[in-house]
Amino acid sequence: MADDGPLDPLFERIADLASAIEPGQRRKVARGIGNDLRSSMRRRLRDNIKPDGEPMIARKVKSGGLRPKRLRDTKPEPIRARSKRMFLKAGKRLKVDASPDGVSMGFRGHDARVMGVHQYGGQDNVGGSGSPKADYPAREPMGLSKEDRERILERVFTSLGEP
Repeated sequence: MADDGPLDPLFERIADLASAIEPGQRRKVARGIGNDLRSSMRRRLRDNIKPDGEPMIARKVKSGGLRPKRLRDTKPEPIRARSKRMFLKAGKRLKVDASPDGVSMGFRGHDARVMGVHQYGGQDNVGGSGSPKADYPAREPMGLSKEDRERILERVFTSLGEP
């Protein structure tokens, strides 16, 4: 990932400043930060863009043909058009947990396993247990962009009473 991680000196300083705020207010600020980050990550996941602004590695496309959307449909959808929508619905399953000590964001259960394989790359079953395995390149769908970091700083400074 492009960012230095959550332990930047700047974010450590923010944590020191935020400790002066009451726990209820800190939880409210953390919830706001989490919701801002979730909406930003949802947009990036939908558009298949990494946190640093580059496009993700394209998904492999099955060769040729048309596959029907449903049995009753008369006009099948091309496989190529379907294959570009990699993380279209993943953003809806992104969970945010806020506490006075911070905010955490991620996926749970099966979604966490799938997104972990895409984040770091590796090998996973294609359809489920017993199905063939495939190698997945690292796509890095999760992370903080420069805009996300600026939004976090703005939210914290606003909560401290600075404009």
